[in-house]
Amino acid sequence: MIQEFIHAEKRLMTAIRQGVIQHEFPILSIPDVFGLKLITEPHQLNTLLKAIQDSPDCRLIEQEHHTGRYNAINLRISYTLPKELLLNSPPSGPQLDVFEQRGISRDTILRDYVDFIESADDHVFLEVICSGYEEFLESEVGRSMHEDRIIRQRRDLEYDSGLANNVTYLMEYILSLCLAPSQDEVTDVPIKLWVKYMPDTFERLLRRLFRIPVDSSFDAMPATVFGSPPIPSVLTGDGADAAGSQN
Repeated sequence: MIQEFIHAEKRLMTAIRQGVIQHEFPILSIPDVFGLKLITEPHQLNTLLKAIQDSPDCRLIEQEHHTGRYNAINLRISYTLPKELLLNSPPSGPQLDVFEQRGISRDTILRDYVDFIESADDHVFLEVICSGYEEFLESEVGRSMHEDRIIRQRRDLEYDSGLANNVTYLMEYILSLCLAPSQDEVTDVPIKLWVKYMPDTFERLLRRLFRIPVDSSFDAMPATVFGSPPIPSVLTGDGADAAGSQN
């Protein structure tokens, strides 16, 4: 099985390198901008539904009931954005500093903020997961724990391959790029999925991304920086050329 996986991975990396890989997966849509888990016993559910229906800014779109190993009710809610309140509360103080650190000009932040609010949809979708106390504990630490699959994958060290490591490096680099000091442009992605990298290579990339000095002890230093090194005495005289030719 391990050999089959390695063979499949090599074919995938070759397809990526040659640019012939086909995108057959559907484009994922994540319409919910906020998720909330509520501990709600069955006799309290009707009270919650009535509170949602009575709210002028909320509208219940869908109820999805889960039964079996995972027991809960998912509610999808449409929430009307308070655009007037948002327009009257533009970014200020530390918020402006955060935008500026992300590479956005302070002079354009307020204008762009207003354009963003005015052009946005009038509503967003929220997801509320309702479950009882016992079912809530089961979903976090019990039989339906979502992390079980992740833990099993981490235990399968045979599948800790170069491609998996490169995907991890690439995702960490992309997320770190969002927090790093602003750059004029990114001309090339420094991590290729079909190349094998040592962990210190990725560490050096991150240090450069955040402008942290990188140890250059093993880098070749031009002689013009510190001047030409002195010639050892053993290489002076008639033996110098012979020794140099051997090197």
